[in-house]
Amino acid sequence: MFNRNQLKIAMMGLMTLDHIAPFITGEWATFFHALTRCVAVFFGYMLVEGFHYTRNQKGYIGRLYGWALVMLAGNFVINHLLQGPVQIHNNIFLTLAVGATLLYLIELFQRGLSTPKKFMLVLGFLILLLVGSVLTEGGIVVLPFILITYFTKNNWIRRDFLYVLFALVLLVLFDLSPILQSQTSREFWLNLGFNSSWMFITVIPILHLYNGEKGSSKPWAKYLFYVYYPLHLWGIALLAMVLGTSY
Repeated sequence: MFNRNQLKIAMMGLMTLDHIAPFITGEWATFFHALTRCVAVFFGYMLVEGFHYTRNQKGYIGRLYGWALVMLAGNFVINHLLQGPVQIHNNIFLTLAVGATLLYLIELFQRGLSTPKKFMLVLGFLILLLVGSVLTEGGIVVLPFILITYFTKNNWIRRDFLYVLFALVLLVLFDLSPILQSQTSREFWLNLGFNSSWMFITVIPILHLYNGEKGSSKPWAKYLFYVYYPLHLWGIALLAMVLGTSY
């Protein structure tokens, strides 16, 4: 069994494999893409954990939006000022910030508010969920995953069942058609690896390794992911620019 920090470090290592595509073959890149579908949702799960235990939910949400802005600024420099061969559009901070905002709206709704205010909260929630699912990185998977995790926090059997059900929905609606249209075995495996949003369910055994403990509370542990995530992406983009490689 592992604590939160140990699993985060493992997931950061796995995440890196998904981003080294400029330096490996297309087959390996596709394989790593499928292998790492558990990473974003894992951090979505940790978001729910953090939101539950934090003493300052607004501050927690504000920190995520702050890092999302940092990520946007760095991406702008890489993409538009340096114009490297690898363009960076990743910003999981924004996805997590939207997810945390959705949880905050849910908790506001549960308070003793008037009917008009509850109506506005529901409307705002639905709009944010829709826009976030379309416009944020992996939002169509991560945001529903966050909501499932939040509402099933104390029942892992129901949680895992809904994860699997959601994965089947993703498979049928988005991933299955291009896979079935494959003409060769090679094309089949490439399509299977690329159309793999449903493979987020590989996070289930990882979550069962989580012992519920936080681990170190030192600043390095608290901010390691916040720092590593943008730096490793920007570093890969800059290295690709030096080497003249691209996807």
